[in-house]
Amino acid sequence: MISHCALNNTAAIALTDQSNVFGSSKFFRAAMSAGVKPIIGVELWVAEGGKTSKPYKVVFLCQNNFGYKNLSFLLTKAYREGQRIGIPILNEDWLNALSLKGIICLSGGIYGDVGAAFLANNGEGMLQSVSKWQALFGERYYLEIFRTGRPKEEQYLQEVASIAEDLGVPLVATNDVRFIRAEEYEVHEARVCIQQGRMLADPRRPKLHSEEQHLRTEEEMVELFKDIPSAISNSVSIALQCNLEFDFDTYHLPEYPVSEGENVNEVLNQKTRLGLNNRFDTKAVSIDTSDSVRVDEYIKRLDIELSVIIQMGFSGYFLIVSDFIEWAKLNDIPVGPGRGSGAGSLAAFALGI
Repeated sequence: MISHCALNNTAAIALTDQSNVFGSSKFFRAAMSAGVKPIIGVELWVAEGGKTSKPYKVVFLCQNNFGYKNLSFLLTKAYREGQRIGIPILNEDWLNALSLKGIICLSGGIYGDVGAAFLANNGEGMLQSVSKWQALFGERYYLEIFRTGRPKEEQYLQEVASIAEDLGVPLVATNDVRFIRAEEYEVHEARVCIQQGRMLADPRRPKLHSEEQHLRTEEEMVELFKDIPSAISNSVSIALQCNLEFDFDTYHLPEYPVSEGENVNEVLNQKTRLGLNNRFDTKAVSIDTSDSVRVDEYIKRLDIELSVIIQMGFSGYFLIVSDFIEWAKLNDIPVGPGRGSGAGSLAAFALGI
């Protein structure tokens, strides 16, 4: 995707995976190295409270790092508390001004709640949905439109353009890309059928995509929406507002909780030494513990390892791994032997890892 963008002088592009931001790190690195501005977002399922309400789609885009943290929080909550048959869904009740700070919202086009109201011929419902999102996002809410050759897109566009003018909500043209080149449509459809457990030749299978969902160039998008130039200029405005930065140079290690007055390095020191003594007592180490020279060899090796672990700032990491390994063993969950110098260290052995 980034190679295609660089080849066609695309200034910025957004990656909006479905219900996750798993691709954000690789996408960000690739885009930056190619001179393309990366915009991180997600295509979300949202529903009113309760398990029976029908979910709809919206798109959230991160304006900055604060918005990325808010989005991560909402996604985590959706995975933990909102899953329906394995699909994470946001509850409307979780959304408030603070949780949405640093995020831009696109309405989801005909697949959002405004679109659902349109398909139900509910004009009042369309207005209510727009007003609801306006109250949450203010000027950061955009009515999304696309022209991908799917049913009722054009009728929806005409209807929503009128609402946008009446309520002062900006329109934005997006592309809803599913594959890079038009000729990849059939391959994409095969993948969709695999996901759905259907055959390509099945006349009953839902056809949710079109050949026009390829990655268009800027010139193609401008031509496609030449009758609504503001929808194109608003896409540029959104790109200018999104300025997320990832720091790949700083280690962000988890913190191990210790009691007041304790130091994580001291806790690691105490636990490994106690653990080594336990290994001696249970004969897990097959040496004569009355042989002080042999015991000293183990202690010296542990001292060296601990000095390296502490110097690298990995004390909390070792303690956290020890904690979940211990829990797994107590709950009859198999634990593998691990690989490498960390897993094969005496410190890990002493901690029960």
